[in-house]
Amino acid sequence: IKVARFDRKQWHSQTEIASEYKRREDMELQKQIAIENDYLFKKSKSKFFGISFGNELINIEVLNSVQAYFEEGESLHHCVHTSKYFLKDNSLVLSARINKKRIETVEVSLDTFEVVQSRGAFNQSSEFHNTIIELVNRNMNVIGGRMSV
Repeated sequence: IKVARFDRKQWHSQTEIASEYKRREDMELQKQIAIENDYLFKKSKSKFFGISFGNELINIEVLNSVQAYFEEGESLHHCVHTSKYFLKDNSLVLSARINKKRIETVEVSLDTFEVVQSRGAFNQSSEFHNTIIELVNRNMNVIGGRMSV
């Protein structure tokens, strides 16, 4: 009786090829999902693009791409991207910055025109939290004015 010999190198090579193939398939799927998400986001939120307001220190602007949500979440270490806030129809997300540095991310309800939440790094409030909320509330008419566009 002849017993087939197990070729560890061949098995390892085939496993690596299969893993690489799967990785590429997953990347392609993620790319397609990202393209679809970006399309849906722009279709839903483009009327708000360009909204920007602030004071002498703080600038607050609407996040205008799925990539911007990714960068916001990565920078402030919170879930604005991973929880797909960019796909929430009744929500608008803005970035509060000082000298282009992200300070807090603000979510506004498009149903009630109220601040739902405002989160800084690691979901904490920054020292500018109350000022940011006041600025957004004072400029809510700017957001509301874009609803009929």
